[in-house]
Amino acid sequence: MKRLLIVDDDQYLLDSLKGVFAGAYEISTALSADAAMEILMQEPVDVMLLDFMLPGKDGVTFLRELREKRFDLPVVMISGSTSIRGVMGAMSLGVCDYIRKPFDVDELRFVLQRTLENSELRRCLDEFARPPELKFAPVVIDDMLERALSMARRHDPDGKIGVYIEKQSGLRYIHGDADVLVDSIVHLLLNAFAAVADVSSPRICIQTSTGETGSGRSAVIVEIRDNGVGIPEDFCEKAFSPFYTTKAHGVGLGLPAVRRTVTAHGGSVTIESSEKGTAVRLLLPATETSGGTEA
Repeated sequence: MKRLLIVDDDQYLLDSLKGVFAGAYEISTALSADAAMEILMQEPVDVMLLDFMLPGKDGVTFLRELREKRFDLPVVMISGSTSIRGVMGAMSLGVCDYIRKPFDVDELRFVLQRTLENSELRRCLDEFARPPELKFAPVVIDDMLERALSMARRHDPDGKIGVYIEKQSGLRYIHGDADVLVDSIVHLLLNAFAAVADVSSPRICIQTSTGETGSGRSAVIVEIRDNGVGIPEDFCEKAFSPFYTTKAHGVGLGLPAVRRTVTAHGGSVTIESSEKGTAVRLLLPATETSGGTEA
């Protein structure tokens, strides 16, 4: 669930908005810019609703401070002020939208959703256009999977989805970039979480095994299976094409980025699906030892 930070000096408004958005967001509130900064330093925030007029430090001054400190979260500004100069000043600092008080709750709900979607689109485009420089080192498979699962679990805090890891003993190392590989696996796990969201007994299995690349080199196979309703056959063929997605608010860059990462490691990725669920299989070249010698 996305976290919304609401910053306003009107306690009644804060309480009202908490009620309005309960269940849609994890909500934090602050009565001043300084209180908001304390929250931002302690916890991640996905979008901020910021009042223009605040005690001590107004919204624009606070926003300028955030940009100087490299906080790049999307901001929607609210205010009863009609100052064009103030609005333009906020927009020049990257405010995504501006709503005048008194505002319509449905309009605010729509603007926040649109802001998050646009922010996600920008993030995905930036990441896809500028892939990280890979830093190769020996990667322990079990550690990589445990890290990825821990990160993905943040999106299922109640633990309603059963996730199981079936490990084959004696797996070789992968010579790769652990952080980038973890990001790819997290993406696949989140896709699996979404696939089983409406299943009565959701289950995801992460299975590891040994195999071979097309050239006969030893490989490690990581397969992520879910028991969702499956995806159409034609999607399996198009899934790795940029901007192709079946999600209502999807961007269609996640799986292409995963394939690019795996390919850069000398591996491959495939998808199989049926009415019983979907399986994504990563095949990554293995190394004989932790020093990275090819098997």
